[in-house]
Amino acid sequence: QQPDPQVLQLLVAALAAEDVRCSEHAGVQLQLLSVVTNMLLWMPDNACKACAQQLYLTLLQLHGTFSAQQEAEGPPAAAAAAAVDDSSSASRAAVALQQLAQRCGLAGSGQLAEAHAQQMLGQLTADADSWSAGSANLRGFMSLIRTAEGPCLAALLPQIAQVRC
Repeated sequence: QQPDPQVLQLLVAALAAEDVRCSEHAGVQLQLLSVVTNMLLWMPDNACKACAQQLYLTLLQLHGTFSAQQEAEGPPAAAAAAAVDDSSSASRAAVALQQLAQRCGLAGSGQLAEAHAQQMLGQLTADADSWSAGSANLRGFMSLIRTAEGPCLAALLPQIAQVRC
């Protein structure tokens, strides 16, 4: 039996709500990544496409948060962890971004960025003047910059240059 598309949209909206996706609690972040990853495996393609922007925003912020945490551990610890275990939270978030892209009929996260970069950039930078090092939107912004491909970044440079934090 196919899940009800309206129920799926409500579930995605709840997961993408600011108080959930921007939570600073590590347990909430890990559970959110697990839920979104499982939803990507379970949802029909048309439902993924319909909710792509909300899922993308959530995954960008999670990817940015986990990448920042990994960087804070330092290059030697991060490199050793990556060499031993590719199931780090940052890696899992990157895989989920790839899965979302594929479910939307795109080749990868670079094309996903190209499809949604303009909307994401505006949404992520709306509160740039109040960003702190741990801001979910700052981390999502950094993830967008990391995952977008060259032509997409080139197109975004005028708006990126105007971001004041």
